[in-house]
Amino acid sequence: MFADCGTLSAPVNGQISTGVTTYGATRTFTCTIGYVLTGASSVTCLATGKWDGSKPNCDKKGTVNFCQTLSGDIFFILYYVQFKLT
Repeated sequence: MFADCGTLSAPVNGQISTGVTTYGATRTFTCTIGYVLTGASSVTCLATGKWDGSKPNCDKKGTVNFCQTLSGDIFFILYYVQFKLT
């Protein structure tokens, strides 16, 4: 019997490929136009019944999210970059 990793949900503002969820299956993530993928673009089901990675995020273009762990505290900084075309 093959291990089943279970279903994964698509990231907010993104999509995920469909199909079987058993050992060896791969899921691919994409983002809606205007968003950029942050994280792995795909995951594969392992023999342990777990996906080999976590669901990525779809961040609005021009936005960068930083996460830093310092002395057990987690700090989230949201940084916006604006571009001006000349």
